[in-house]
Order: sequence, then structure tokens, then C-alpha cells
Amino acid sequence: MDTHRISYLLDRQMAGTLLPAERQELLELSRQADTALLTDAIARQIMDHPAADLQPILPAEAKAAVASIISLDKQLASSPEQPAPASPRSKHRVPFFKTAWFRYAAAVLAIVAGIGFLSQVYNKQQRINGPAIAVTSAGNDISPGGNKAILTLADGSRITLDSAADGDLASQGNTKILKLQAGSLAYKIDGSSSSGAAVLYNTISTPKGGQYQVSLPDGSKAWLNAASSIKFPTAFGKDRTIEITGELFLEIAPDHNRPFVVSTRGTTIQVLGTSFNINAYSDEPAVTATVSEGRVKVTSNRKSDASAMPGPDAAEIIVTAGGQAVVTDSKTTLNRQANLEQAMAWKNGRFYFDHSALPDVMRQLQRWYDMDVVYEKGVPEMYFGGKMSRNANLSQILKVLETARVHFRLDDGRKLIVLP
Repeated sequence: MDTHRISYLLDRQMAGTLLPAERQELLELSRQADTALLTDAIARQIMDHPAADLQPILPAEAKAAVASIISLDKQLASSPEQPAPASPRSKHRVPFFKTAWFRYAAAVLAIVAGIGFLSQVYNKQQRINGPAIAVTSAGNDISPGGNKAILTLADGSRITLDSAADGDLASQGNTKILKLQAGSLAYKIDGSSSSGAAVLYNTISTPKGGQYQVSLPDGSKAWLNAASSIKFPTAFGKDRTIEITGELFLEIAPDHNRPFVVSTRGTTIQVLGTSFNINAYSDEPAVTATVSEGRVKVTSNRKSDASAMPGPDAAEIIVTAGGQAVVTDSKTTLNRQANLEQAMAWKNGRFYFDHSALPDVMRQLQRWYDMDVVYEKGVPEMYFGGKMSRNANLSQILKVLETARVHFRLDDGRKLIVLP
């Protein structure tokens, strides 16, 4: 094995400059490598490029952390039904996930993710086809979510979009509603608008385990995550205002004469032409607006009343591309640097966990797999990092999480119990 070449490629991986062809080369070299030599090569990167918030660590400890992760990768690939062996340190006083040693392992994960760790669950070009674990004694499992949504028309009638045929669905005033294909809806203005016409509102809502895409009457596009909704007029007038719940990604059609405004949980977001993600689930601690292109103005009343409209005490901030606004009941965080890949992961068919606490992970899973999560004896203090495909069955996701010594039981088909 060419350890010098691996070290060079690992350096580029750490610097974020690894090219796609080099990434594939590193993957192939790592699969062919002797475990001990590969462990040494990666451990050297940890020693040479320590994370800023970590205390010094002995070379032997760095190698042990790397060896543990590489061993886990090989077990997941060759024997998915066998649990990972307990770390020698797991017998000591402090749990693995609460030590600086684990945080070094998390740093290792950032490297190893580029050379195959968890590749069988987040390869964006392949569905997961590995054997599923039995999350109950009967071997029950839950399939991933899909393109499901309900369209509610102005008169209150409802259309189940996942079972509706492609083509014309309905007319609302001078607007036609078209189902283009599975998971996609479009609104098309038919003729000129009438200023005296009544404003008609439609709502598209996804259930838990659902997602959908819609082209709005002005040409803007919206992607809805699970358990989300969007309410909008079937023909925009002098302004363009929509109401949302849950999580959406929006691509706004430019129109300098008519600003686009999003209202959710006592927060309004005004844009002219941009792309951004909004996470406003009621069970999340904050509303987050993550901007991938352009800029937005975020206004919050800083009140717990989700129906509150902006008033004299409202706070306003400007968020530009690559930034993220976080609005809670008590404060607004300005221009926080965003992890764009993480914020857009759901839209791109992936889960992305970055030092995510177990409840944060479970909230994402329960929405996508349409289930309830119950903690049998308190909430374990655990954090997770990595990327996984949303095309996986629940059992395959849980198998990966169980390598962190957390266990699950699925009762009554849709009740996931987190065991101590």
C-alpha cells in the first residue's frame, strides 16, 4: 500500500480540496489497505490537524479511536447483523460519548466519511440493499416516506395528490392546477387576471412520511418536507404572501415590483429573488432560515404567540447567501454561518447529522417514517454525525444508530421505543 499517497489524499480531504476522482482513489486505496497501516495514516492526520476545541491526545489514543471506527466500518460492510464490539474504554467510568476521546472519533468521522465510512447508507447514487435488522421480534419494519400530499381547494374540497392522475386537476378562478408527474404540481394562469375577482386560497399539506413539490402561480417553486404545508392565493395580486408550517425549500421568481413574503410562527421573511430553506416545525426550538442564494429580511415579534404579526417591537435582520437566521421566542441570532449541505440535505434525499443530539435525530426520523418516538427511561445523552440516505428502511437507519450503543424496539407498528 502506498501510505505516502494515502497521506497526501487525506491532507487534501482535511483541507476540503479533494477532487471527485481523488476521492474515488482514496476509497479504493482504503478498501485495499492493511487496517493497521490505514489506522496509522489517519491517526497522523488527527495529530497534525487537531480540532480547535479538543485537548491534546496521545498518539495511542488517536490510533485507538481510528481503529474503532475502521473496525466498525468493516463490520457494517461484511456482517451487518453483528453488533460492533465494545470499546475497551467502555468498561471505565465515563461513557464513550461523554469523553474528549469520542470527540476525536467524531473528527475521525469527518475524514473517514470521505473514504467509505457509512458509504453503504449514504451513497447518493445507490439505494440501500443491505439486509435489514429486526426492530421487533416479528421482524416488522417501516418503509421510507415518499411523494404524498393533500390539496385543499378554496371551497374546502380535498384532492389526494399521490393517487390523482397526471394532467388537469382543477380550476381556481383563472388558474389551472396541473399534476405534472409523481410528486410535482403546477399552477398556470389562464388568460389575464381580473382585479375585481375574489382571492382564492389553496393549501398543499404533506403528512408524516410525505414530501411534494409545487410551482406557484408566479413561477416560484416550493419543496415541502414531511408534515409541512403551504397556503397561497391561486393568483398573486399586488404582493406575494404565503403561509407555511413545517419545512420548505423555496426558489423565488424575481419580481422587483412585488416582494415575496413568507409568514410562519410569528416570523415573516421577505425576499425579492433568492433560494432559501425554512425550518419552522412547531416541535423544533426555533425557526431557521438558511439562504443559499440572494438575501432575505427576517422579521420577528419575539413572542411565543405563533399568530402574532410584526409590530413596533419587531426585530429585523438581513441574511445573505451562506447565512442563517435563528428565531426563538426570546431572541434572534444574526447572520450565523450556515452548513448549507446539512440544511438542504432533506431536499437532496439525505439525512445529515452533525453533532446532532439523539432527540434531534429522532424528530427527523419520526416525521419521515410516520411514527411516534417514546423514551423508555429518559433521554440518553448521545450525539451523532454522518450522512444517510432517506431511501433506507427504518431498520437500516436504526442499525447504524445502534452501533453507538443505543437500542430500539418497534411496538404496534408505528411506536418506536428508545431503550436505555
